[in-house]
Amino acid sequence: MDDIVEPVSPVNHRLTKYLKQARDRLIQTGTRNRLIHTARFAKRGKSIDIIDERSDDVFRILVTDSKRMRFDHESAG
Repeated sequence: MDDIVEPVSPVNHRLTKYLKQARDRLIQTGTRNRLIHTARFAKRGKSIDIIDERSDDVFRILVTDSKRMRFDHESAG
């Protein structure tokens, strides 16, 4: 059901164009949008990779329960 309905009047056409532009502004995929872009492999990264842990559990512990977690580093070899 991916049928696209063509606008039938100039008002409908303007509304459709306005809504498309609004969607495009909301979905900015540039490097300035920190919600979807992060420099993970930079020399001074601001993120860590969490291995062998469930993301929903990590979120619950850190955000919902406001608890701290400790992380050990992984050997490079």
